[in-house]
Amino acid sequence: MNRRTAARLLLVPACVAVAVLAAAGTFPAASDAAGPDAATHAPEMVPHPLGDIPPDDPRMEAYSHGNYVLHVAAFLWTAAILGLIVFSGFGATLQAWVERFTRSPNLKVALYTVLLIFASFVAALPFNVYSGFVRERRYGFANQTFADWMGDQGKALLVAIVLQPIVIVVLYAAIRRMGRRWWMAGSCLAMLFAVFIIAVEPVFIAPLFNTFEPLKDARLRSDILALAGQEGIPANEVYQVDASRQSSHNNA
Repeated sequence: MNRRTAARLLLVPACVAVAVLAAAGTFPAASDAAGPDAATHAPEMVPHPLGDIPPDDPRMEAYSHGNYVLHVAAFLWTAAILGLIVFSGFGATLQAWVERFTRSPNLKVALYTVLLIFASFVAALPFNVYSGFVRERRYGFANQTFADWMGDQGKALLVAIVLQPIVIVVLYAAIRRMGRRWWMAGSCLAMLFAVFIIAVEPVFIAPLFNTFEPLKDARLRSDILALAGQEGIPANEVYQVDASRQSSHNNA
């Protein structure tokens, strides 16, 4: 099978992903799912052993079911992108360009990783625009303008360009030095990187996207610190974050 044939075959999951997205788009939107009388008629309560509860919101059911569809579409879209990069020759073209630019093995890996991250970002952007902005706005969750949303995407891209090449360079250095035993170093590297991200993300990365400030509700702050003390959690401050700037989800 030549590269052109393989590339054409890899268009299949991309087309399926588009079809899946189209199916996701058939669910009712926030403005019309509840019907014209929703504002004037309270929903009938549903009997429950612990007490009557309100019925499920059709909008939220549609949103949740659409999320399942999007997970499948995201997998297919990503598979198609990576497959096309490999089998279309684009990946080899990037490698050839990097090899002409430098002879350093580590710099080659770093540059290739940066180019691959950027190419993947551009290729995935249409899907991400729909799933992360258009659909969220359609269901009434998005609070950002498109420019603000793209700004956050750009920040995430820059963070990936800074951090991921470091990890990949170290991993490939381990592969060159350790041969078949590279997986041991790779496993340790993955654990160390996870710990690093857990420690660094709240302090240096998260503030790039949101504003953190001490909790203004003094009583709530005292209650949280008291509970932390009872559980043996060392803490001397509680922060609040303006996550509602991006979204109106109930965890924002």
